[in-house]
Amino acid sequence: MKLRPMQIAGLVGVVVFGSILIFTLAKPKRDPMVLPSGVDLRDLPSPDEILTPDPLAAAQSGADAPDDSAPDASSPGALAPSVEEMLAAGSERARGDLYCAGVLWADHRAAADVMSEAAQARRDALILLSDTGVAELISEGAADRSTAGRYADAHTDQALADYAAGTLRIPVDACRARAEELMAQTR
Repeated sequence: MKLRPMQIAGLVGVVVFGSILIFTLAKPKRDPMVLPSGVDLRDLPSPDEILTPDPLAAAQSGADAPDDSAPDASSPGALAPSVEEMLAAGSERARGDLYCAGVLWADHRAAADVMSEAAQARRDALILLSDTGVAELISEGAADRSTAGRYADAHTDQALADYAAGTLRIPVDACRARAEELMAQTR
């Protein structure tokens, strides 16, 4: 039986692709709990173990009673400030800027036009207010770069709730005026 070149090419293709298929199917399945680097996710501590100090570990190590002073907010075991503490932190101006950023965000979300030039101006204004408020909180020492986002989110959440309830602490027009004042200062 004489094979033509096309048949030989087909036979070679079947052998090559068949062997690739066999080797692929013969490999053991990859464990989804093991990362490509070899780290087994089951061996990692849970977030609760990382963030909650173990009272037994301190007693077994012979350490003295824990210090009653307030924990450093940047340490992993420290408690995050409450929403009320975040809303009260910083100067009135910093809190007002962050609240106004939230008010303008709520106003922007309620607007029908989100792709127009006016919508972009609203977004620019709320970003400027938010950046200014965060910078003031950091410069006052009320927050640091790693926690400032939580403070801004707390003010935004409060403003969204107030906007939905119709009980804004600072009216939308006053927030727009504050944003325009900041824009004039940055030009």
